[in-house]
Amino acid sequence: PTCWPVIPCSPVHLLGDLVVPSGVTLQILPQASLRIGSSMTVDVLGNLDAEDATITGYDWQSLRISGDAIIRGTQITGGPIDVASTGELSIIDSVLNGAPIDSSSSAKVTIQSSRLLGSSTCLSGMDQSVLNVQATIFESCYQQGILAFGSMVEITDITLAAGNGRGIWLQSANGNVTDIESTKHTGKAALLLEDVGDLRVRGGIFN
Repeated sequence: PTCWPVIPCSPVHLLGDLVVPSGVTLQILPQASLRIGSSMTVDVLGNLDAEDATITGYDWQSLRISGDAIIRGTQITGGPIDVASTGELSIIDSVLNGAPIDSSSSAKVTIQSSRLLGSSTCLSGMDQSVLNVQATIFESCYQQGILAFGSMVEITDITLAAGNGRGIWLQSANGNVTDIESTKHTGKAALLLEDVGDLRVRGGIFN
């Protein structure tokens, strides 16, 4: 296992797998750049804190969050972000291009004031994962912007822009969907509901 406590301003190229152990925080400082190599894995068992930074690469295997990650004002492109059942991920004021988020059972994902694009499914949640999405744009998500099966969702003030296959697909989900803006949505259903539980849909503008 390898641990880098701090990534400074100069670019850092990751050519092997990286493990951030439990109890350790990996900090990516403002203006810093982390480039993850092809097929590489970053496994965050501890904490990840990135602010006003860049995380790039090409076809990395996984940026896996098993601990806690807070990402603010950061651009991410190049591979999937997998949130494990013990993981918590917060994305704020960031752009994720070709960096889909996949959350498994009991994982917690919060996304605020961000933009997700360029993936098959930009955000997915399964088996009691918790998805809290506010004031975020989804575009060019080729299959769907959000896919949630058996999840708890709080989706508020999101915009479905052009290029999504579907907007939001919820199955056996609970929670709230409020004020979806989909007038520029060009794909299939902006909101597809199947066998939902205690789910409330309020407001919104649909094309």
